[in-house]
Amino acid sequence: MQQETQQPPSLSLALPFLDQQEVKPLHVEAEQRDQPQEDKEQSWDIRLSFELAGLGPVACHLFLQGVTVAASFYCENSRTRVQVEQALPELKQQL
Repeated sequence: MQQETQQPPSLSLALPFLDQQEVKPLHVEAEQRDQPQEDKEQSWDIRLSFELAGLGPVACHLFLQGVTVAASFYCENSRTRVQVEQALPELKQQL
């Protein structure tokens, strides 16, 4: 975790996960968007990137502010993009 004077907190790490008997990294980068103020909720930019068998590389940008979440997904494979779009209603319901 990096935190310098006048710089927002940030975190960058790779977490291992098992995908079809193969260990792969889940890259996570998180950065506080603005310094917290008394009248303003904290907000965070979070970037995830990973590769699953058969889906190819996937990246996700999350923006968190209070109880609000916004997500954008980026996929190299057009078939993966369609699968992500089809899964979004279930993801919204779970959130």
